[in-house]
Amino acid sequence: MASAAHSFPIALTIAGFDPSGEAGVLTDARTFAAFGFRASAAITSLTFQNSKHVFGALHQSGEAVRAQVIPLLDDYRILCSKIGMLPTRDVVCEVARLFRENDLPSPVVDPVIISTSGQRLMEEDALDSLILEGRGQKAKGRKHEAGDRRQEKEDRRQEVTRRRERTKAIKMIKDLRLEKWQSICWTIMGK
Repeated sequence: MASAAHSFPIALTIAGFDPSGEAGVLTDARTFAAFGFRASAAITSLTFQNSKHVFGALHQSGEAVRAQVIPLLDDYRILCSKIGMLPTRDVVCEVARLFRENDLPSPVVDPVIISTSGQRLMEEDALDSLILEGRGQKAKGRKHEAGDRRQEKEDRRQEVTRRRERTKAIKMIKDLRLEKWQSICWTIMGK
């Protein structure tokens, strides 16, 4: 059961760890602090990078992300939340499940798809799952039987639709600005 004994409002970020401090949970923690929140975090991926280039990443499992969040929910009442890097379908589905099953506030969703240096940080099926989860649909694996032409045609149609939705999702994500994030924080804080 969450405790109300903490003197600061608690914010949760579920995101990647950028050791350069230019993105991910370190940046989210600074933003939370600037608005008077105490940061709590779950790491979805450890990236190997500096300010100019991403050299790789070690992604956490959905189970590992869940194992980080559940103890926080037992101790804190989370007042606002933000989701950043969701690298795999497993992580996307587990984070969506955490929000469905727990008393968490609706998150600001700001996924990292490709780094500024061009490194892909979110697998394609993770983006597909994020789009489905965002629409309130559970992400499912696709089944395909060889030789079924109708199924192949439907799969191609769905792939075109997914590509269009991905393009729209990427545009929406790029359109997010700090002002929107600040507005959400101020609204939560009642200012």
